[in-house]
Amino acid sequence: MGVGIEFFDREDRDMDFRRLEAFCKVYERLSFSRAGDDLFLSQPTISAHIQTLEKELGARLFDRMGRTVLPTPAGKALYARATDIFRLVDLAKAEVHGLMHRVTGEVILGASTIPAGSLLPGLLAAFLKAYPDVSIRMQTGDSAAITQAVSQGECMLGVVGARPDHAELTATFLCNDELVCVAAPAFSTAATVLPLEDRLAQPWIMREPGSGTRQAMEQALSRAGKDVRELRQAIEVASTQALLACAAAGMGLAVTSRLAAQQLLTRGELVEVALPALRMEREFWCIAHAQRVLFPAARTCHEFLVTRCSRDGCVAPQSKGL
Repeated sequence: MGVGIEFFDREDRDMDFRRLEAFCKVYERLSFSRAGDDLFLSQPTISAHIQTLEKELGARLFDRMGRTVLPTPAGKALYARATDIFRLVDLAKAEVHGLMHRVTGEVILGASTIPAGSLLPGLLAAFLKAYPDVSIRMQTGDSAAITQAVSQGECMLGVVGARPDHAELTATFLCNDELVCVAAPAFSTAATVLPLEDRLAQPWIMREPGSGTRQAMEQALSRAGKDVRELRQAIEVASTQALLACAAAGMGLAVTSRLAAQQLLTRGELVEVALPALRMEREFWCIAHAQRVLFPAARTCHEFLVTRCSRDGCVAPQSKGL
């Protein structure tokens, strides 16, 4: 014969730990008042917890005999399982505490396209060499998309080219990034210094709205009294790689990070176009959710990126094969 505990549906199983803790203390002390003293709760509060628990379970847990309470068969059954639950919780806490002091596990890192392709490869190679028990899963997108991913908890950390205006996010400065205007060597006026108005009338290769590069360019134009809508846009692309390829193909002018363009500039596949009227610079930031606890791997990665960038600035990885 059963002990009389019957669970009806999911909503009936939502007992919380406070009520279970009160129940266990009453069971152990055989007194509502002594249980209240141990838990620093009033006797009416203890009684309310037990009554709610009995209502949820549909079973009487204690027989009241004056000031003494005795557990019913249902109470004995629940106590056995409740102590198992609390032991499992304590074990989980211990394992988490152990994990918190060991740099291991996966870091889900979001990165906008220029940091992902130019800044982070060298930094992450050094990080993984120092912490071989860590693995990194990197998601890429424009700065707006990565900011949203961190805000929604999809990424633990993010490296973006524009400081986000989100109250729930923290942003730590990494380094400055110089933007340059580039074009194919065969572009008709690449080597000529022209007034800004004339440059704006030429075909431009643009990044998509939400890109940190585009945002920095728009801000530079605004400081010069110009609007991005004055540009003659030939094509809009959604990645740095596509922008550089279009520029190298002679489709027009493009603004990008010097980090991203440096190898093509060195090989002569692109040339830098002077825009003396525009001062184009932006910053890279490492972002995280203010309300999310970072486990050691993510926290150590964050500290590593900040420390290395503070020491070395924005340095692109050296490559011989590209």
